[in-house]
Amino acid sequence: MGRFSPVAPARVRVQVVPVGRIERSRFNAVVNALVQYASIVKLIDIETRDDQQFLLSPKAFPQGSLLFSYHTSPPSVAEYQLSPYELFRSPQLVLGIVGGFDNEKGNEETGELGKATEILREHYPHAIHRHILLLPEAEGGPHAKGENISRIAKSDDDEGGLALHDAVSEAAAYFLAELSTYAKATQASPTIQTPGQKFSNRLSAWSLRSDDDNNNKVSSGYSTPTQSAEVNSPIGGDEDSSRPPSRGVRSPPPSNATEQTHSSNTAPSAPARSDSRNSNNSRQSGRPGSQDRAPVHAIAPSGSQSKSKAKGKARVGIVVGHIYIMAGHWSKALRTLIEHTNAAKKHSDPLWHAKGLEGIVVSMLLLAWTGSEFSIPSICYPAAERSHSSHVHKLSIHSAADFRPADAAHQASVRRLSTSLPDLLKQILSLYESSEGSLELPTLMLAEIRIRFCNLMAIVYQSNNELSGLTLTAIVTDNCEALTKKLSGSGPSGSLSKPSIAAIINEALQADLEILTTSDQVAILAGAYNVYAMLDMDRKGAAVLKDIMAVLTAALDQASRLRAAEAGIHPAASLSADTIVDTIATVAADSGGINSIVSRIAQIYGIHLLSTSAENNHSDLLQFGNKALKSELLKAIVSFCEATPNPEGVLRAIAALLKTSTVFVVMDPSPSQPSTLITRDENLRLATTFAKTVALSKHLGMPAVQAQFWDELLVRGLVFEPRDEVHNLVPHSLARHAAKVAEQPQISGNPLIYDPNALRDVAIVQHRQIIIRNESQKCYLTLQNPLDIPVEVESIELVTGGHEYMQLDTKDFSAFTLEPLQIQPVCLMVVPSTIGDFNIIGCRVKVASCGEQFFPIFTEPWAPTPEQLVKHQGQSALKANARALIKPPKRVIMPVTSATTMPVLEVEHISAPESHVILLDGEEQTVNIVLRNTSGVPATIYNVCDEECNIHLSDSGTFLTESHNNKLDEPKGWALVKPGESVLFSVSVIGHNGEDKANLDIYYRPFPYSRVDAFARVLRLPFTLTVHPALLLHTSDASDIDDNFFSLSFHVTNAWTKPIGIRFEIRYPDHLPATIQPQADTHLSPGETRLVDLVLHRDIFRSWPHTSDAELKMVLWKTIILLWQEWSPPASSHPFVRSGRALLRDLQLINHELAFVRGAVLRVSHSTPRQHVASVGWPCSVRLFLQNRTAYPSPTLAVRLAAVQQRDADAAAVGFTGSRTRVVNPIASGATVWEEFVVSVTTAGRVRLAGEYGPDGFAGPGMERWRGRVWVEFQAVEG
Repeated sequence: MGRFSPVAPARVRVQVVPVGRIERSRFNAVVNALVQYASIVKLIDIETRDDQQFLLSPKAFPQGSLLFSYHTSPPSVAEYQLSPYELFRSPQLVLGIVGGFDNEKGNEETGELGKATEILREHYPHAIHRHILLLPEAEGGPHAKGENISRIAKSDDDEGGLALHDAVSEAAAYFLAELSTYAKATQASPTIQTPGQKFSNRLSAWSLRSDDDNNNKVSSGYSTPTQSAEVNSPIGGDEDSSRPPSRGVRSPPPSNATEQTHSSNTAPSAPARSDSRNSNNSRQSGRPGSQDRAPVHAIAPSGSQSKSKAKGKARVGIVVGHIYIMAGHWSKALRTLIEHTNAAKKHSDPLWHAKGLEGIVVSMLLLAWTGSEFSIPSICYPAAERSHSSHVHKLSIHSAADFRPADAAHQASVRRLSTSLPDLLKQILSLYESSEGSLELPTLMLAEIRIRFCNLMAIVYQSNNELSGLTLTAIVTDNCEALTKKLSGSGPSGSLSKPSIAAIINEALQADLEILTTSDQVAILAGAYNVYAMLDMDRKGAAVLKDIMAVLTAALDQASRLRAAEAGIHPAASLSADTIVDTIATVAADSGGINSIVSRIAQIYGIHLLSTSAENNHSDLLQFGNKALKSELLKAIVSFCEATPNPEGVLRAIAALLKTSTVFVVMDPSPSQPSTLITRDENLRLATTFAKTVALSKHLGMPAVQAQFWDELLVRGLVFEPRDEVHNLVPHSLARHAAKVAEQPQISGNPLIYDPNALRDVAIVQHRQIIIRNESQKCYLTLQNPLDIPVEVESIELVTGGHEYMQLDTKDFSAFTLEPLQIQPVCLMVVPSTIGDFNIIGCRVKVASCGEQFFPIFTEPWAPTPEQLVKHQGQSALKANARALIKPPKRVIMPVTSATTMPVLEVEHISAPESHVILLDGEEQTVNIVLRNTSGVPATIYNVCDEECNIHLSDSGTFLTESHNNKLDEPKGWALVKPGESVLFSVSVIGHNGEDKANLDIYYRPFPYSRVDAFARVLRLPFTLTVHPALLLHTSDASDIDDNFFSLSFHVTNAWTKPIGIRFEIRYPDHLPATIQPQADTHLSPGETRLVDLVLHRDIFRSWPHTSDAELKMVLWKTIILLWQEWSPPASSHPFVRSGRALLRDLQLINHELAFVRGAVLRVSHSTPRQHVASVGWPCSVRLFLQNRTAYPSPTLAVRLAAVQQRDADAAAVGFTGSRTRVVNPIASGATVWEEFVVSVTTAGRVRLAGEYGPDGFAGPGMERWRGRVWVEFQAVEG
């Protein structure tokens, strides 16, 4: 229980010390068990003998309890000096924990326990009672009994703590007996001195004081009788507790006449007013009475002596009342305190008046907690309210007229107490701020009193100004966790509010705390923070925590310098290997409180401290607080953790500082880089401290102390290197066009359809990467470093998702340094362990001095978008930002397929030097190729081709291998190459004008082949071609001969240096007659030009389903074959005769020439009246016949017959019966259809009609050839 508990005056300080041989862990466990199970001991549970009667017997008030506060550290000298004014500060009970004695010395156990008792008496002579608790031993242990010895009956791990509670109850019985003796000795004292310090002339104006307090405030001219600075215990340190009390070291000595006379000289005989002349003179003189002034006995009036005696009696009574409170006799304490507090007020003793009022408040709270009846005394009300009729009504609850049941009266008293409590506490504070002559209460005491009162007011404020059962329990036990916070504003009186409580805390913090010790400063600041935390004033609490860190840092730095001076090392070596290893290890092991302080203040300021565990690390996208303030705070945290020393805290703070000081963005790879809030030198110093702390932790053998890397956006991209010609992969089903198909993105789903289940923060790469099992694949990982310091990367591993069994091993990786302010690519060689489809979701990176951490992949530049509309301020903004949905950067997921182990064929030999072939246009040369299988998997070559048709497998299709040298019969063009073997085959290279490159693709797959193997491998062999012209074809012309034939002529020029023989071949279909062949062979001398005239049948071009002119030309050039060969006979030195085939694709035909080539696709004819003569006035019929001459159906046609306008005199007038436009369904290949029109001639003369036909509503390439016109003419005569 803390020193700032609202009921701290009721607590008994118990000093727990180890005695003899006991392990530290066991002793700590006992202390924790005491705090948990024996902090509250009810008086009804304390057993005493029936014949034993003493002043503070537990039987006198069984509803009470003893509130024990256990401590393992002794109080300071200043706390001792505050006793008995604040009796709870000094240890009243000492518990010695004995773990056991050596069993071989069992006969001497009584002597050992006696020595233990003497040790306690020697070290704690001022304690009221000293008691020994024997812990149970496994083998029995000693069984000695004594008045000051108790044995715990059960093991110390008793879940209910009953055995420990019983042992403490036994010690409490002895304590109450000796406390009774101490109370009687205190009652015999004439007076008690007020502890204090010299008046500091500080401004003590209190903004919350009432007018009644200011009018009745005692002036500073009063003083108390002087005596020794310490009031000692009436129990002698070397005497038995059963003996009568004697004037020992702590016995309060009576005041002598000299002291009383001196006291009367410094105080008036009557209660002074604020405007009294004596008081003014005392303040103006500024010379308070001192101890060395000679007393004047003769002139001392008898009234002053009697007043001093009454004042001393009141002080003693107030101390005795507090003894009753500590003993659990709260009802008697209330009566005693009311009596003597009134006397202190009457004799203008403000400090003791305040002490008495505080004791009254504590007594009423404890009585309310136990449900006992009480009433609020009139001294607790202001003077104006005290004389009011309503006040009389408040105090009349026990009268017969207002009789109510006990529980109702109790609830009414509790309700009135909660209403009066704020003003009463402020009144007590104003009295505590008063001075006694030249003395005032010490700074430490005043600050603690303010914090105690603020704790009480904060608890009441949380409970909406109601002292309910839970509220009272929280006040007594200091446990506010079960208390429901209402925080509805000020109480009914309007005097209890968060600003008023905060103002009191501010007064405590504005005191001169620098004169206190470091532990007292930290205690005061911690108490203030606790109040701010209960009031949810996080920003003020953060400021207090920052002050705590500053105080501790300064103290620890000073201690480090002193320790370094003693050890003879440099003061900066606070975290070096030369310091005390045990100290650092202990702090690192017991750093929970330090980490809690750091984490809490960081949370309030909106700082995300990176965890030392990779599992707890998460992205922080909150945009809260000022970065400059965060950086300054983190620097203070770093200094604090360095001074502690706390290696884990140092790493967390430095990582958070580096993260906060830089821009949290996905950097754009541009020359301008974001600036940081700390300089480069500061960055380097932090990085050095970071690495130094990790190295020290390893050197000391501590558990792995490593922080997480500060930049969560470290990975900026992942790209696999394209495979070379030897290792190309293609889908097996599309082997011929795989090089193009594999590069096409795989788009799944409709992007215009909304999918609520889609991951909006994840961008999936559409291209699926193909890698091979057990084969290294090179990839490039892009990393960013936004800081001005180098970052050393120790290891990188790609992380897969979708299949837990899939793992990508990184081969031949070496540590590298990521340069400052750079976006740097890193080369990795990865090898998949198995086959299947999976996704690469990120990578696991190990940075020097940091733990291994997972990083997603981000490719697009990103920065958090600030909130456009500010709706919250302060800590509410932090909570609102935490709940807000902040759009994170898009993570990239790369789909990957791991294929089965594939063979590898590499080129061993090519007959063409450097794959360079020199040939003539149309010439064909043979190239021999040797491949070797360098893998451990058999390979099957199943296709050899060239997309441009410049290279193809030779006509023989022979593959010669080391194990099979025969020609493969089935299938042709296949070969099996075993591991380590080579294969020989030949390809033909054809030269074409304008072609300088050619690629030969060799497709192969593993053997045996399975349908599961969806991929094959293609080996691409590039060739360089140098093509010289042999024949030049130019000046083409086409003309029509008849309906079936057309003429094509062009010039042929020999562009080579040798004579060339040429021969034409026309590849007609089988149904055409063989007589229509081109002219006989001929030869051309070098440079000679000859006109070639070819007569070609039109049917092959008319029946081909080509739609465009380009297609028609392609059919024409493939039909006409021009072969050439070297004309001169080969010499013996040149046995090779060069030959080839010229392509006619260089010939250019214009549109009307192509019309001659194509011909008409429809044969249209007509029929007229008999002998082409029609009678005027009589109808006649005209038929149009349409025959499809192509090899495929015609489109739907529209046929129309119209009269032609004639200007001749003999032109006849024509009329039509029925529709002149007809729709003809598609005409089958070779079929003929006809349409009949009825014509009436009205005048004699010549009739001229036009029959038009064409596609019905169709347009596009190839439709024009179905359009045409036919003329119909006949004569019309009379009759």
